[in-house]
Amino acid sequence: MGTGRKRKNAGVGIDFKKAKHKVGKKLKKAQNETDTTIKSQAIHMPDQSLANDKEGKAVTSRNLTLKDLVTQLGHYNAKVRRDALTGMGELFSAHPEELTQHAAMIIESIGEMAVDLDGAVRAQLLKLLSTQVFPNLTGGSLQPFVPLLMAHVCSSMTHAAMEVRSDALKFLNELMNHEPGLITAEFLLDCLEHFADMCGSLGRSRSLESLSQATMLKVLNAVTSFLTRVCETWSTPGSSPDGLINSDSPTSVLMSNRCDFAFADIRRFQAAISQSERKKVRDAPTAFERLFSRLLSLLSAGCTGLSEGGGVLADSVLAIQLTSAAMESIFHLFMLADIQHTKGVDCPFPLSPASIKKMSKVLASQVCTHFPMTLPDREVELNVRMLVSAFNCGTSRLLLRVLENADQGVSQPLILGPLVKFYMSALTVKEDKSAAVEAGRSELNMVLPDMFKIIPLLDDKMRHALLEAAGNLCIETDRDSHTKLQVLKLLHDVVQESFKLHGSTIADLDDELVISWLKMIPRIMWAAGIKNPEITKVCLSIVQHLSRTGNASILQQLGKMNKEFTLMFVIAKESKNKKVKASPGPLHKLPIDLQLLAVDILYYQPSLGDIILKTCLAVCMMKCYPIETCQRLLYAVSHAASSQRVSEKALNSLLVGLVTGNSEWDVGQQKCDSRDWGRSMLLCSGACELICSTGDENGVEIAKSIDGMLREGLVLDGRLKTAEEVRHLIGVLSFVNFVTRLGGPPGNELPTHLPSLVMSYLLAVAEDVAGVFSEKGALGDELAIDLIASCTGVLRKVFCLIEEKVMELQKRGLSSDTVQGLDHLCQVLLVLMNSPNRKDVMEGGPQIRGMMVGLNKMSEDSRLGTEVEGKFRDKVGKLGALCEHLFAFG
Repeated sequence: MGTGRKRKNAGVGIDFKKAKHKVGKKLKKAQNETDTTIKSQAIHMPDQSLANDKEGKAVTSRNLTLKDLVTQLGHYNAKVRRDALTGMGELFSAHPEELTQHAAMIIESIGEMAVDLDGAVRAQLLKLLSTQVFPNLTGGSLQPFVPLLMAHVCSSMTHAAMEVRSDALKFLNELMNHEPGLITAEFLLDCLEHFADMCGSLGRSRSLESLSQATMLKVLNAVTSFLTRVCETWSTPGSSPDGLINSDSPTSVLMSNRCDFAFADIRRFQAAISQSERKKVRDAPTAFERLFSRLLSLLSAGCTGLSEGGGVLADSVLAIQLTSAAMESIFHLFMLADIQHTKGVDCPFPLSPASIKKMSKVLASQVCTHFPMTLPDREVELNVRMLVSAFNCGTSRLLLRVLENADQGVSQPLILGPLVKFYMSALTVKEDKSAAVEAGRSELNMVLPDMFKIIPLLDDKMRHALLEAAGNLCIETDRDSHTKLQVLKLLHDVVQESFKLHGSTIADLDDELVISWLKMIPRIMWAAGIKNPEITKVCLSIVQHLSRTGNASILQQLGKMNKEFTLMFVIAKESKNKKVKASPGPLHKLPIDLQLLAVDILYYQPSLGDIILKTCLAVCMMKCYPIETCQRLLYAVSHAASSQRVSEKALNSLLVGLVTGNSEWDVGQQKCDSRDWGRSMLLCSGACELICSTGDENGVEIAKSIDGMLREGLVLDGRLKTAEEVRHLIGVLSFVNFVTRLGGPPGNELPTHLPSLVMSYLLAVAEDVAGVFSEKGALGDELAIDLIASCTGVLRKVFCLIEEKVMELQKRGLSSDTVQGLDHLCQVLLVLMNSPNRKDVMEGGPQIRGMMVGLNKMSEDSRLGTEVEGKFRDKVGKLGALCEHLFAFG
């Protein structure tokens, strides 16, 4: 049998080869197999089709109406919901009427976004509320929707997601910015309960603990912000703390009429709360105590994370923040309780003695071990310094609060020691511009207003050291520094309390310490000038109080400061020709209330020296000082003169200056206008008051003063020429008229110059010298008539002087000047003959007859034909008729 042989080409001649199948092997695709796979992609078009006609409707740039945007708020895609809120902001910005017309629908729709799980949606909602919804719903339009919004906010505050709870605090803060009164009145207890729930325990592991502390810090800051706004709201007059949702309140009634669905949502929200929780929400003291207990636990937990020895380590920064925030929140809870106690509301939020005692122990045992917190010698970042300052300030305020409750069982030395140490370190910060000093200044400014509360609790040595450091700091700080103002306010409060007449809580201060404060005050006021009137006001208040209540040594120091004190009013410098030139001091540009406060100090000065009286006269002559300040100065001098605390020579010089309008010092361009008749008359009245205050009853000294005025302040040649001379004469005559009406000097003691002054004045009125008597407010003939009526014998002497004047003019012969002079004399005679003092007029008959003869002759001989001549003849005719009536001769 033969052997088989294989073919070379096995496939040749075979059309279809049979495939061999093996287990587990995939069959190969046939060569002619068709691929049936289909691929597709979705096309997203954010812009709507322009085919839809929305002409006449308010739309966004994407052609979306408000209805479209509200619909998109319910979309499953977070980006679509976010874009819908963005579109609403765009729509309300371009068409604000859309918001006001559809407020109910809009707030109902966007309120649900407060619990949205997407952070971008919540952020866009907050932006929409803060920039469009809340600002545009004004005039009470937002109030009906606050309950609905608060329902959503409270729901988000109890959400399972931490991010949602964190954003809920932002929504609540925004609502408090716009409707604090309504939220405080109706939702306070709910917010306190939710805050207490959010202030839970810290995490257990180190990483979780850091995360929990950061989160808790945000919550505490929100609690502080909320309580601050509540305190501000309750501090306003008319607020009524209630804390419960009252169905009979005006808000509820308005809500039921305009937004029925809102209360339904609130009822559903309240139904979700358990019966026990709802009872706690409605129990005000329980809510208050519960939040306080949680905050105290956080404070204690924060203290455990602080470094030992009062220093600062890198890992304790977060603990410092947490501790400071907890103390700030506790402090505002105290403020809330104080406000309610002050207003006497029916539902107060008291802190039980047990709670306060517990807090006192935590502060004494845990916080005080780290207080005051110090910084290392090496350079520390500014934010760390500010954190330490916040911690020290918050601790000092709470420690002061504990000291105010002396019956809480805590030893005062445990708290006083660290507190005084902190205050001394704050008061001894050196002055420079470094970041460390700026942080220290900020810390000091925060604690200075409360520093006064601890001073009554200190012994003499500690109190002296603390106040001495405060005085030194006041000298070292810049003139415009806010710290200087705060320190001065502290010293002012100490002075007021220490020198109180009854019931002072501060023992008598050391005289040397008080005198050192007085010595620095003039320099401080001069440095403050017109740029910082508050500093000047506090300094003046300190000096005024010490002037009123100070002892002999303090009053002696005040007497030594007269010259320094007067520089605030007038700066006097002696020139080369030995004449003193005066210019206004810083007070002239300060408000009038500060000027009057400075003047009031003079009432209590032991004596008013010559420098003060000269300053007083210079102030009265300066137009930059108001008349109210001048009058108050004269009242002060009058008060001193009545108690013989002013020298007679200085007082007479002041009287001469006030009456004549001349000052011993040259005030230059600041001198008052001589035509200011109102001011001139008020100054003359002030001079008269000064005369009355001297107690001179027989009038002898008054007559001497008048003669002195005529000799020193008035130089006349028989005819007035300027407004200043008229001002001098009016002052003298007004003064004489006043004192004679008071039963002043008898007739034989009147000034010898008085008749000539009366005639000069009447001639000045007839001539209208410098046009002053035609001005508004100027005096006229009545001043001379009143004086003649009160001074017997003056009128006859005036007639004699006029007769001499007529004879003198007759000798000159006829001329225009002579006729004009005679015309003025006729005018004076007409005024005098109509005087109510008819007895003196009749006794002057011989002089009048002699004058009429000469006047008639001059009238007949005049042939000038001028207008003045015509007036002269008319007056001569009137005089003749008047004489015929009085004396029965033609």
